[in-house]
Amino acid sequence: MPQTEPVEAQFCFGDNITIRNISDLKDDLLGHLTLAGRLTLVIDDDALVDLSGVQLIVAAQAFARREGKALRLARPA
Repeated sequence: MPQTEPVEAQFCFGDNITIRNISDLKDDLLGHLTLAGRLTLVIDDDALVDLSGVQLIVAAQAFARREGKALRLARPA
């Protein structure tokens, strides 16, 4: 059976990655990560990010590792 390359995708956060919308962002992010083998997170330079946003990204990285997937930031934080 031939091996296929993992699906690559991007997930673009909105302008706010905060406690107020973290639940919706988590659901969207996990949905994209479930479908993609490699996911690149895009965060705008002027995005408002609080601690819950950082925690979401760290948790998503752990989930990706457990699932054998790749998750990376488009550019350094």
